Amino acid sequence: MCLAKGMKEYLFFSLLLVLSTAGGVVLYTLYYYNFVSADFETPIVGVFVMLLYGVLAAVVAAVGTVVVVIKDRIAEKRVSKGVGV
Repeated sequence: MCLAKGMKEYLFFSLLLVLSTAGGVVLYTLYYYNFVSADFETPIVGVFVMLLYGVLAAVVAAVGTVVVVIKDRIAEKRVSKGVGV
């Protein structure tokens, strides 16, 4: 598990999550279509699953981004007040 130290790292890790999810679903759909079932609806179902995974990853990234922003702002306020981190 990677822990982001700042906003840029978190956005980078979120982008990697979305890209790896999309790539994994595309590879799985290709495998399923070529080796298991060559039905006409297989690519459609694969795209639907990829969209669901993509939306889920985007929601997780958005919530995490909000959490990281709030954490960074609280840390900035503590530093500016001299409280310490």
